[in-house]
Amino acid sequence: MKNRKEPSLAIYLGMVSFFTDVSTEMMRPIIPPFIVEVLKGSRLILGLISGLAEATSYALRLVAGVLAGVTRKYWALTALGYSLSTFSKPLTGAAPTWHWAALTVSTDRVGKAIRTPARDTLLSASARKEILGKIFGIHRFLDQMGAVIGPLIAASLLWYLALNYRFILYLTIIPGILSLMFLYLAYRKFKGRIELEPKATSFHGVKIVAKMLLPVLLLVSVYGLGYLHINFLIDRARVGFLFADYVVVLLYMVAQLFHAFAGLYFGRLFDRLGLLVMYFSIIFLALSSIMSLYTLFPVLIFFSFMFHGLQEGIHEVSWRALIGKIVSSELRSLAYGLYHMVFGFSILAGSLIVGFLYEVYGYYAAILYVITLHLVTAAILTYVLRGGLIKY
Repeated sequence: MKNRKEPSLAIYLGMVSFFTDVSTEMMRPIIPPFIVEVLKGSRLILGLISGLAEATSYALRLVAGVLAGVTRKYWALTALGYSLSTFSKPLTGAAPTWHWAALTVSTDRVGKAIRTPARDTLLSASARKEILGKIFGIHRFLDQMGAVIGPLIAASLLWYLALNYRFILYLTIIPGILSLMFLYLAYRKFKGRIELEPKATSFHGVKIVAKMLLPVLLLVSVYGLGYLHINFLIDRARVGFLFADYVVVLLYMVAQLFHAFAGLYFGRLFDRLGLLVMYFSIIFLALSSIMSLYTLFPVLIFFSFMFHGLQEGIHEVSWRALIGKIVSSELRSLAYGLYHMVFGFSILAGSLIVGFLYEVYGYYAAILYVITLHLVTAAILTYVLRGGLIKY
């Protein structure tokens, strides 16, 4: 895969992700009240729908990576994934029952699973290995700016125009269509200018990739198991710090904003320092966790959200750029699918553990677990770096 117009495809696909994230984040904050208040589903049903959507997305990412590697239809799979996400959101607004909503919300996550390995392969094919951190940083920055603007739009429509949940869900089609328009423009502009390996992979390639990425997957797994999901910070801000809902929404947007700029800056830094930047991610996540403990100092929850956004931007860009640097081009779609699946299930398992400890033993016990896993991750990262176990 050769270099062509390095930043350009990242900007085009970044705009695709920007509008998709605007659409997604318009929907995400209103799904819980829509399920419970409008569709009369219980909170158990809400948990079922949320868990089913995420589990489906994680499980399909490896399958999507294999499919992209076998068929080499990267553009088609990217388009299919974004299309499913675009049209499933307004269909959620038309849901007469929670069963319908469960199907459409899960379809949105299926779209994400299908498009992600193929899209990341296209991004990694658009630049030299030496600047993949920059490329993924640009893409992540634009993606996260959509995550900042989406909740603002939803909040404005709810608070100032008093629109109902269904109408807001219908309106998500507008940024969704804009994302597909940018994807079409990217396809027309870059289809013949990005050289993808003609050789198709087979299912046997999964074994090769797993062996090649073993140290990376180990790091990713432990990092995910010790991950403090932002939902726990949101709950802590409401219950522990007693902030109003609108303040919590603003804190969430602070995290997304720092996420965006961290990806842009640390993506470039990754090209120079490599995996050393992951120490920043570990430290920032530890600081975020610790600062959420001290409810006597409300300003600390601001810094907690800030540091959470910073670490999110660092690890999102770093892992993806790393895979692009160490995996050969014909195996990258498999590698991205495997990475996203392993990391996703690790975060899912870690969140269940943190949630259990929080519920049964209290928030301090949950944070103690998180900090312990941070230390383990740092130790493994040091061992990997000193032993030269990851070469790129």
